[in-house]
Amino acid sequence: MKAYVTFGSIAVLYGLSIYYFLPLAMLSFNFGWILKIFFFILVGMLFGLSLLAFNVQRFLEIILTYVFLCYEKNSMKMMVMKNLEAHKMRNKMTSIIYSIALGFIIFLIVSYNLQMKSIELMSI
Repeated sequence: MKAYVTFGSIAVLYGLSIYYFLPLAMLSFNFGWILKIFFFILVGMLFGLSLLAFNVQRFLEIILTYVFLCYEKNSMKMMVMKNLEAHKMRNKMTSIIYSIALGFIIFLIVSYNLQMKSIELMSI
């Protein structure tokens, strides 16, 4: 029950920041708040996409096994599927670490580009 309340509170803050504080910051030309809200949105998107990748991993494993091993015998496909099943927890942890790391790399690149553009605009 506590997890639902925590998630509900985070979702309310997320929605409030997007639908109330973002337009307010844009109307008042408060660029610091705009950047903080965009940062918050990017972190939320990173978290959401990591959860999505976590949930569709098994489905994608099955599809990719049949797509890339279409020329193999059924026994080879079944062996690969059993191997994936046996290492399911390890594969899930690896995919979570990979997706979060990749997301943070993309996030850092976007933040860096945004920071450089804002410095360019400040110097003009």
